[in-house]
Amino acid sequence: MGAWGVGNFENDTACDWGYELEQSDDLSFVNRTIQQILEDNGNYLDADLACKGLAAIETIVRLMGKQSEQSAYSEAVDNWVKTHPLNVDDDSKINAIKAIERILAHESELAELWEETDEYQDWIIAVTELKTMLET
Repeated sequence: MGAWGVGNFENDTACDWGYELEQSDDLSFVNRTIQQILEDNGNYLDADLACKGLAAIETIVRLMGKQSEQSAYSEAVDNWVKTHPLNVDDDSKINAIKAIERILAHESELAELWEETDEYQDWIIAVTELKTMLET
């Protein structure tokens, strides 16, 4: 994972996922990414999958009309959301919340990688804010 900041798009994996999203016309790619995290329950969650999951969850939050941090790194997702004004069902929101909980859990490589840095609390805040946006 090439990370350069605590934001959910401030890593190579999430940016690459955003470009893959451009090939989709519905929420199937987004939901499939989140589902991979949920199906991986009980196993050690790979950091790349967690980064993709956070990008997918950011997509859901944007589709809900919630303001999340926008930057050049999130541009592919921001543009996709503008051209695909889709409704997000409750199941997608619930699964996104469960995925965040899984990403923050002890058996998560991404959480462990951030825990080894001075920015761990900032990363926790960024991910927790995303969860709050889903819940409100």
